[in-house]
Amino acid sequence: MERPIFKDIGTKEIELDTPGLMVDLDSLDYNLAYMNRFVESKGLNIKPYIGAHGSPAIAHKQIKYSSTSGITVSTLGQAEVFIEHGLNDVLIANIIYNKRKINRLCALAKNSNITLLVDNTSNIADLSAAATSAGVELNLLLVISSSTDSLGVEPGDNAEKMCQDIQKLPAINFTGLFGKFINNYVSESLPENNIYNKLEFNKINNDSIQFVQTILNFREQIETKGIEVNSVVYGCTYDYQDVASISGVTDIIAGSYALMDAKYKVLRTEFKNAASVMTCITSLPAPKTIITDGGRKAIGADLGSPEATLPGLIVKGLSAEHGNIAFDWGNKNLNLGDRIWCIPYDITSCVNLHDYIFGIRNGCLESIWDLPARGHYR
Repeated sequence: MERPIFKDIGTKEIELDTPGLMVDLDSLDYNLAYMNRFVESKGLNIKPYIGAHGSPAIAHKQIKYSSTSGITVSTLGQAEVFIEHGLNDVLIANIIYNKRKINRLCALAKNSNITLLVDNTSNIADLSAAATSAGVELNLLLVISSSTDSLGVEPGDNAEKMCQDIQKLPAINFTGLFGKFINNYVSESLPENNIYNKLEFNKINNDSIQFVQTILNFREQIETKGIEVNSVVYGCTYDYQDVASISGVTDIIAGSYALMDAKYKVLRTEFKNAASVMTCITSLPAPKTIITDGGRKAIGADLGSPEATLPGLIVKGLSAEHGNIAFDWGNKNLNLGDRIWCIPYDITSCVNLHDYIFGIRNGCLESIWDLPARGHYR
């Protein structure tokens, strides 16, 4: 854990230590309100994926909206952290398999509403046995796979039997169906190619809509057999608008919309970029070159390059501790110690590099939020 260097509330943003993860609170509030209005207008719920920001404080902001039906995390460890911070309705969008983890899961379920994913019969039986022994109930969503090499089970007789097994076994509840379609143009695109990627994104996004229809067709199939499906959970930030237009989806999972990032900047223009990493110019080695103290350890670059907010600046590369930025108008207006803000390419990867967030409003520090779930992969 990094050693915190805090300033008094009210300190100007440019006086804070660098590199630091900054969140513009007005933009964050705008994004949360926008998504709530949209989801409500479609008669749906949202289970925000809080791994995209890792902040209990932001999660508490999200659950205050009437459209929110609990939160979504990726791991059991994340669920433990957020439940400890008072968020007690949790979907773990993952399969919990080994005995020790299942026992931890059941311990959480004693005082929380826990939902998780399943896609095989043996796991379903193990969950039922453990929950029965612990005297708790677990809610299960059957995962429908979007391809042969993805998590989940193909819709059909085998999937139908799993739904029936869940209904028959004690201490587990069949809640509904879950699906997620991975759009590789979101996963692999670079900011400088966003115009091209937007066209490809829209094309491939159609595959996501076809996939959700497959899930809904399966729902209709099993409901004719007397299996009640209370929820169909589907969607992400990239396809939430299209998914919401399809009758039958009940809950959307989206996360990046809260803080946004360079990856979504062109694809989802209705949201504002709330998060950026503030860095400091530490060297001006050439007329059109800036070196900052913001490298991979502060911004992240595994999935793509960050985007500098100042016009004309291009992030050319990141070392572990430094950023190399080129610009085309000379450095006469820039000095050592000046601040440069960079929008991370992938916000989920970036927040996992920090232990806290600085909340900024009107250019001044308003709040400091811990990120206690950082590194909780198990």
